[in-house]
Amino acid sequence: MNSKFWFQTIFFIFTQLLLSCSTPGGLTVPDVDRPLLDLQRIASKSLPMGLRSVSTNGREYFSKYFIVVGRKFKSAEKLVERKYAHLLVLGDRRPYTIQVIVPTEKSIGGKTVIIGTDSAVAEVIRRRIRQQLTLRREDPNIIDEFRAF
Repeated sequence: MNSKFWFQTIFFIFTQLLLSCSTPGGLTVPDVDRPLLDLQRIASKSLPMGLRSVSTNGREYFSKYFIVVGRKFKSAEKLVERKYAHLLVLGDRRPYTIQVIVPTEKSIGGKTVIIGTDSAVAEVIRRRIRQQLTLRREDPNIIDEFRAF
């Protein structure tokens, strides 16, 4: 076999591996230069229906279960098909990247299965996060407010 065939085969396998590692339906907010405590406050304000849980390292946030009715979020704790928002703070130091994923779950025979992701709702949440990032901090540092001259 010729070298062109092998190059195309290796290139195809390599791209499939790279694409399989990406999270489908996830949107990102890159270059967030805020402390992790500020990001926790922003995440809890941006999630639809409020915060359900936070991971032990404080970098994953899960919203309460919801459905989308028109342009509003409604609670969906016990429905068969429901969504939730999953925010991830990526990076070991600033600037961070925030990834927004909205999985859709369905209860099938007593088991909950993720049947897809909703990128339209993820975009709404990403806009909420960007809006919160543009607001001035509520508790500014005293040094930032002090005018020496």
